[in-house]
Amino acid sequence: MTGITATDVYEFETGALKGAIRAGNALPHHGVIALRHKPTGAEFGHPEWSLLNIFRIMGADPGDSGGMGDDLGQPRSEEHKFEVSDGALTLYWPPIPERRAAVSLKYEVGEEHIDVTVSVRMEAPYNRFDILLSSYNNPDVAPHVFLARDKFELTDVPGKFTDEPELVRVTMHPATRGGVLIFPRDVDAVRTFADGRWDTLARFSPVRRYKLPLMFHRAGSGPAAVWMTPPETCFAMGTGYDSPDPEDRFTHNNPSYFSLFGQDVWTGDELSATARLCVVELEDDHSDPLRLYEDFLQDLRAR
Repeated sequence: MTGITATDVYEFETGALKGAIRAGNALPHHGVIALRHKPTGAEFGHPEWSLLNIFRIMGADPGDSGGMGDDLGQPRSEEHKFEVSDGALTLYWPPIPERRAAVSLKYEVGEEHIDVTVSVRMEAPYNRFDILLSSYNNPDVAPHVFLARDKFELTDVPGKFTDEPELVRVTMHPATRGGVLIFPRDVDAVRTFADGRWDTLARFSPVRRYKLPLMFHRAGSGPAAVWMTPPETCFAMGTGYDSPDPEDRFTHNNPSYFSLFGQDVWTGDELSATARLCVVELEDDHSDPLRLYEDFLQDLRAR
């Protein structure tokens, strides 16, 4: 981190990246508010909103096993503290009456990537506790995801498909237009999104399972922003879609999400999840995201 401005913005620069992270809660919220790939000049930050911010925190009342999750707070607008130490920027949210949990968000900048770690210390129990780590991408870049094939694809026509991740460019379809596409880890993740917690905020539409919690956003053949996190702490990921309609909200919003934890928690529990954003140029066979993902998991194992 190279400095702080009067508006609580930390600037950073490496050989490959140049950008800024907002530490405070003034618009466009906390998070990465500028991110440029220096070799090509490609910009991945959104003109209005930020990358890698906490949108909402949700959890269900453990006394009501069939009840829907409640909104436990909006860190974007909550007062919080922050500090820079050992080259990392960390934001801290204390427990509030609506959310009996202390939350921190730590940003660490590498040569071609940004790591962000979400940590939580529980002061009360919740069912299906989840944190939505959100990013709003440059409207010019299109989302791509790595999905799993269902057993029907693998068994109905033996040998036609493999069980490797299927790379899919996410495009507009009338059946899901206007909603966030959710790629769940498993059936429990689908149940969490179906419990009603998001009904007043957005339409989240669960579709195919992810094979890996890995996606990238790219314009044409230019560099890509590659997003990743471990499956054990990511119960779903979500995107908008590439739409030709200039009036479509996702043409402009262009979101990507990691839904973290999604588990029952108890007083005293401590949770942690790390996500990485890499900005790199890709080979034509799109093998780079898979290699970067393995490097990321190896880095986590070494910590």
